[in-house]
Amino acid sequence: MCAPDPPLQEPQRKPGRRPRTEWVLSAMHHVLNHPEWPDLHIAESVGIHPSQLSRCEEYQLLAQTVREPELPLGGDTTTDPDSGLTPEPGRLQRLSGLGATASHIGCPASWLRDEALAGRIPHIAAGKRLIFSPDAVAAVLLKRAAETPEPRKEQ
Repeated sequence: MCAPDPPLQEPQRKPGRRPRTEWVLSAMHHVLNHPEWPDLHIAESVGIHPSQLSRCEEYQLLAQTVREPELPLGGDTTTDPDSGLTPEPGRLQRLSGLGATASHIGCPASWLRDEALAGRIPHIAAGKRLIFSPDAVAAVLLKRAAETPEPRKEQ
């Protein structure tokens, strides 16, 4: 006679280990609120090894943007000839989530998400979340509007 099989259990994470999305968002929150903190301090406060933070591309992009505010997301500090927008020196870029950015520019969030995932709108992907600079999104949309010919009116 065989003993019944034990019930299946979900695999356990190691004690103290947090999901990647959780610690990335927490680290991004810290760097936004305390840009003067070194990465070592942020890693300790989030509870991860500093090497994890240094390998996280999303965090590194955000940290560079926050710590060097004179550089916009694309790294170009010149005036955009199409939109006429120039980043102000020393100005910290405001970053927003998908819903807030969509409301700011007046478009559906689903359209903004699809455009970002297709690579046509600048964004930062943090796990499943998308983070935007509303100024950068507006500049891209203004440039696209200027390049789009007006539809012909039928008579």
